[in-house]
Amino acid sequence: MSFPGLREWVLVGWRQTVLLPRMYLLIGWLFIRQRAPHRRAIAALFKALRAPAASASPLRALEPGLYEVEPWFLLGHDAPHSEANETRSDTLTVVHLLGTGENIYSPLVGLRQLCRADERLCAPRHVIVDTPHDAAGYLGPQEFATRLRRVLAPLLARESERLVIVGLSRGAMASLDLGAELASTQGMRVGVLAMAPPMTRPKRPPHSVLNIGGFEPIMENFMPYLALNPWLLPMGRWITRDLYVRFSGFILAELRMVSDASVAMFARYIQAIDPTLACLRSVREFALLGRVSDAELRHAVSMAMQRFSFSDSAHVTVCWGDQDAWLEIGPCRERLESMIARHAVPSERIEVHTLKGVSHGVSREPAQDYTQLAAWLYRACEHARGGPRARSYSSKAESA
Repeated sequence: MSFPGLREWVLVGWRQTVLLPRMYLLIGWLFIRQRAPHRRAIAALFKALRAPAASASPLRALEPGLYEVEPWFLLGHDAPHSEANETRSDTLTVVHLLGTGENIYSPLVGLRQLCRADERLCAPRHVIVDTPHDAAGYLGPQEFATRLRRVLAPLLARESERLVIVGLSRGAMASLDLGAELASTQGMRVGVLAMAPPMTRPKRPPHSVLNIGGFEPIMENFMPYLALNPWLLPMGRWITRDLYVRFSGFILAELRMVSDASVAMFARYIQAIDPTLACLRSVREFALLGRVSDAELRHAVSMAMQRFSFSDSAHVTVCWGDQDAWLEIGPCRERLESMIARHAVPSERIEVHTLKGVSHGVSREPAQDYTQLAAWLYRACEHARGGPRARSYSSKAESA
């Protein structure tokens, strides 16, 4: 006599038992690595979670995975304001792609600072793109890019003439890839601002990337374990919520992105979602970051530069912070410049900069001077606006 699901219950339970020592080691490593900045960030997050969330959300859902930033937020108001309706006069769309471990609220604090540095940046429509949720999206860079395009498909169907794409870290690499594709195959006028793109694999990957990514097999088995044991669900949500808060605290602290506003935004996100799903996606993201090879990064940079070399409808600005805690900036910049030279990308089409006193959280650090970054973003907007749609280069792209 057999019971339905008994074999699955036994196998999942056995795998969970086998993975327990690994989980204890990773949690222990997480606690051992804590320093004062980590502890302060984690404590601030837990404190913010106990406070009631603000009533008005600065984001408005457009499509699954696409969120428009409310104009009143960009203007510096904390609630809907009539002045915002009078400001929105620009049809240009600026798309923001997230970095590893970020959520849809992560760019907002820096975006408001950019708008304060240059009020003209309030006029375009700003849309934040969420990262994929399904497990298949984290099998590799190509799978991730494919699912990111699916999320963007409704927006790209409407924006066929011009677009600005902004990305941080992994989102910066995606912005280069997407911008090159749209400009070369569709002839769109595209302005790209890529901040802290990981163009080489560091010799010593950041401990936090390895630590958080190491939880992937545990969480992948923990989810079906909770489904088979629903009586454990409350405890499971408490565990995953605690882990996700600690992961977030580590990232905020190490990338110097801690501020009252950024902590409040993270708390808003954590209060609104299922913590088991948030934690699962976070470990998948960091595990993928740890698996990407240097050869894949070199190929991605080469392909993007090859496309930009014959896409005169694109303009690209790439920047890093000279105090980046996660990347080796010298090799990243050297690789980019070598690919620019190899594919003969015109100098007026791409700019490469290093920001002084900035870490990996470019456009997220509260102490950062946003003046130069705002100027680069506005230049990208001006390029996207400037002129009719360029002719398609798809045939040339095929032969290149």
